[in-house]
Amino acid sequence: MPWRDAPRVDFDWEPQYRWPFWKVGMDEDDLFGQLHQRLNTTPLFIQDQDAFYQDVNEMASFAAKKQEFLARLEERKKQRLGELVEAPGKMAADVFLNRNTDENHRFYLFRLVRYATLDTIIALLASYLPPEENGNQPSLGCPCPEQELPSQEPDSNGIKPSTSIDHSGRGPDTSPSTERTTERQPVDDLE
Repeated sequence: MPWRDAPRVDFDWEPQYRWPFWKVGMDEDDLFGQLHQRLNTTPLFIQDQDAFYQDVNEMASFAAKKQEFLARLEERKKQRLGELVEAPGKMAADVFLNRNTDENHRFYLFRLVRYATLDTIIALLASYLPPEENGNQPSLGCPCPEQELPSQEPDSNGIKPSTSIDHSGRGPDTSPSTERTTERQPVDDLE
């Protein structure tokens, strides 16, 4: 869903987004360029079938020709997408001002408003689920304020993990510790 444009990152100011692009023959900007577009987006219905039917029915009633009908529907699509873009912000104001909203729900709503991704929608909805039978909260797929950092014990190869949960929502620091080589071969597409 096109709620937001792809992130714009200055890799000098945000080193946590550095990645070994040169090893795979790509540009650093491909992270939130062609990779983001191709591998981190998905089509999602804008409306349920009844709401879409209502819009189609209304536009067909006013249009005299197919071209006009499709143009009206395109305008309605832009209107509906605009409503979706505004919805999290409006929802946030209501939730943040509600005394009965706990910090956990506020945290996931803030993530939804900030990132507007499918996983942030799921995490917000899951934050309202009751605890599981064993008393554990459902896994929400992202760090929440109460979660502990992962174990810093070495793995079976004796390697100690070097990443930790980052509550800013940006993810682990994966910047290379050595100077980067800029040698790469041009790539027209990802295949």
